[in-house]
Amino acid sequence: MAEALVLDTSACFALLENEAGADVVEAYLLDARDGRVDVHASFATLTEVECITAQERSAADAANALGKMKAWPVHWHHSNEAMCSAAATA
Repeated sequence: MAEALVLDTSACFALLENEAGADVVEAYLLDARDGRVDVHASFATLTEVECITAQERSAADAANALGKMKAWPVHWHHSNEAMCSAAATA
């Protein structure tokens, strides 16, 4: 079984903005592409990146960032009632 990890918003911004840690995130995504790790992220991360980027830059930049992120080898998890309930009782 492959190792699994979760990217948060700061990890995504690190890669998108070429900030400290970008090389680590990129290495994880390369490992994910090659099947050595399963990378997961939440719909909330997509929402935060879109909101922050649109506020600080533009809607076009936000759309560009989301396009890049959706092309990453990441399992994107979207909220539903069962997921919310599981999180509430964990």
